[in-house]
Amino acid sequence: MYDVTIFIFFGIIETAIGAPFFFRKIPPNNIIGYKRILKQNDSELWYSVNKVFGQSMILSGITLIFLSVLLMVLFRNIDEEIKRIINTLILLILLASVIVRCEVTIRNKNI
Repeated sequence: MYDVTIFIFFGIIETAIGAPFFFRKIPPNNIIGYKRILKQNDSELWYSVNKVFGQSMILSGITLIFLSVLLMVLFRNIDEEIKRIINTLILLILLASVIVRCEVTIRNKNI
């Protein structure tokens, strides 16, 4: 049977990572967060871009969970390997959308 739990786990992890950034709980640092803006030494920019990062991660995680379960329920007759490939592609597209949203935010801030 198709094991959707790994993708649900990824969705939960994404959501858990995004939450503190969305609520502006992570100060500027060199360990975690959207790094491209660190060289600017602008904490307001850090918080605004990482809030978008957090929001995007939360939305990505929830979407991944929803689509993974939907894929499992609606497409029961599809080969297991195909389901894994589809779910992996969904995960990669969602993560790419996180990066795009952060980059658009930076560009809109005229950096």
